Amino acid sequence: GTTTTSIEFAGLRKVVSDDWVQVPPVLTSVQDAVLKYSHSDQWVKGNEDTIQGLLDETPDLVVRRGVLSAILPRAAMYADTELVAQALRQGVDLERRAVWGGTALMHAAERGIPGMVNVLLCAGADVHARDKEGRSALIFGAHSGNRTVVELLLSAGARADERDKYGDSALMAAAASGNPECVRLLLKGGARVNARNRRRQTALL
Repeated sequence: GTTTTSIEFAGLRKVVSDDWVQVPPVLTSVQDAVLKYSHSDQWVKGNEDTIQGLLDETPDLVVRRGVLSAILPRAAMYADTELVAQALRQGVDLERRAVWGGTALMHAAERGIPGMVNVLLCAGADVHARDKEGRSALIFGAHSGNRTVVELLLSAGARADERDKYGDSALMAAAASGNPECVRLLLKGGARVNARNRRRQTALL
């Protein structure tokens, strides 16, 4: 990747491009200052002003729904629970795909944030949705190692023995996370302990 920093002052303009290799500390400090004082995080990670800013700039209701629906999965990946809740209050498409073809619920589960997962489930997010690799929110949640996330998804109707298109199961993901509580939850819910994926691997391995 390449980062380009441009500064213009009193008719003078300076542009510096770097390829993230041996970046001079002084350039990094300038870039950090630009991000800080321009409030760019509002549009990268999101903050309390992001949703209102988008609403102010987008009066058309159809366009507004499309814009907010597009940022919902990214908000789930980068932002906090409150920002996601703000977006949901605007009537967005819960199943819009964005980063890596995942839904907001998948990203929230992957991050292991129970509050965000709960907000999305209460709004009606599809717990059975799959990404292009066949992974569900439960598989992502199990991999996060967060027991509460796994409990929420199972309570919402996720099947304990879910597997992706490669045969990797939620139980395998939980085992890989290193949290035995998640493993116990899935086994109690009916996950098959000796199920094998395409590589003939089991959760124990």
